[in-house]
Amino acid sequence: MSLTYQLALSPAQTEAYLTRGLDHVCGFAVDAAAAASITRVADLIELLNCGMPGSPFSADRPIDILHVPNNPFIQTRLAVGPLHKDAFLGGVVEFAPFDGSGIAKAGDVETPLLWMEPTRLTAGSRLWRFHPDTAEPELLGIYHGIAWGWESTATGDFTACIPSQVLGPVAHRNWAELPAEIELDDAGETPAAITLVSPTEPTQEEGFAQLPNGLWAKRIAYHDELDLHENQLLGRVQGIPVRAIRALRDGDDVVLQVASLLIDSPLAAAAGFQRYTQGINTLVLPVAKLEDQTTRQARPKQWDVSERPAVTNQGQRERTNDDIQALLTDIFALISYTAPTGWQALRLTVQMVEKRVHYSARAELAPTPAQAGTVEGDARRTDDGADRSGAAQTAPPSARTVPVRLLPTAIMNYAGQIKALAYREGEGAPFSLTFEFTSQGRSKLSLNKTKEPAWAAQVPAETWRADFAAFPRDEEHTPHWLRARMADDTTPPL
Repeated sequence: MSLTYQLALSPAQTEAYLTRGLDHVCGFAVDAAAAASITRVADLIELLNCGMPGSPFSADRPIDILHVPNNPFIQTRLAVGPLHKDAFLGGVVEFAPFDGSGIAKAGDVETPLLWMEPTRLTAGSRLWRFHPDTAEPELLGIYHGIAWGWESTATGDFTACIPSQVLGPVAHRNWAELPAEIELDDAGETPAAITLVSPTEPTQEEGFAQLPNGLWAKRIAYHDELDLHENQLLGRVQGIPVRAIRALRDGDDVVLQVASLLIDSPLAAAAGFQRYTQGINTLVLPVAKLEDQTTRQARPKQWDVSERPAVTNQGQRERTNDDIQALLTDIFALISYTAPTGWQALRLTVQMVEKRVHYSARAELAPTPAQAGTVEGDARRTDDGADRSGAAQTAPPSARTVPVRLLPTAIMNYAGQIKALAYREGEGAPFSLTFEFTSQGRSKLSLNKTKEPAWAAQVPAETWRADFAAFPRDEEHTPHWLRARMADDTTPPL
């Protein structure tokens, strides 16, 4: 029997499902069967990490819980922090109470905490409401697929939205690709039929019927030429990798709702993203503003999900925090994932004093043809006094450097670990670290254990003293400037 995922919904999400027919899901999840005994609102909030600052959830108000049956297009990973052995591409950086352990705990239940990538809902998904004063939940709605959408149990009404072309399976027709709802055979092993859905009446193909919700649908038997797959539109926003969830109309323009694929809420907030739900940050922007656009197609390896694990994506290696070279590899992976397009080299300097971090990064970009200058031909007097005449020549293009203002939080976690590993008794730990990477994978690390770092004046004396206590130095290796910084209580806080 295949598993069912359990997620918490905010009141706004519930309204979007039942009144607008929203058809996608994402965020923190657990195995619903493992969490079946958790029915108290306070415990459900704790289990699904819903208690962060500004959360719409409260123990004295109902909480809505979504149950989503597994399907071949759902992708999940273990929700662990950057320093966890199972983290990859920086892990998950989220606000408290998220602790990075990958374990959801409440009552007597401990079960893996998962992160679900944005995906289309599975037909048969159910929306429940748990009340503070009763253990029995109330069924609010049932999702019947992209053709009929959500059924409200209170009114019996059906509400569906226009299905996204970039989230969930589509089927190939000679004239277009259409969103498709897939029905498996009785054994659950292979598609038996699909329902094609279009927002307008297709004139290129007969057999579509208009539904009460205004959509047009046609059910056909499955065959291989349908080429069932998911189209994924990817790109970057301020260097942050994103995936498009859907296209939206904004007057005469088309805009995209995108979700960050780098699970880093502090970084996303700094870049102007909005929190959508736990572990998910989204942004709406014009199509032209999505940088480095690429598309890819995803096809299930098999349709039978009865033995499919809850965690579908894992790193290729187990991380370690005890080896500087391994940590440099982790940092390089994140640099490669987020550095500006065409980068050739990147230099990053990080100052770490206790928990205060300052950094500066610049990337060297490959020259573009437009950067090649033209030198006009003329008669010139050279240094040796001779006249030279020359035809117009093209000057070789030169690389340029640009600042990199936003970096993944995990890089700072890994830099902090390197600082700790570089500590030597009596000599202390580095005040700053300089990383140099090339796009070919070469790296160089320089440690500053003696010189006053660039942002020393930005750090209060008490922070310098706390760092000194964590990484003590003997008299010989304590610079005069450090003594002065630790004694100076006039340093203004940031």
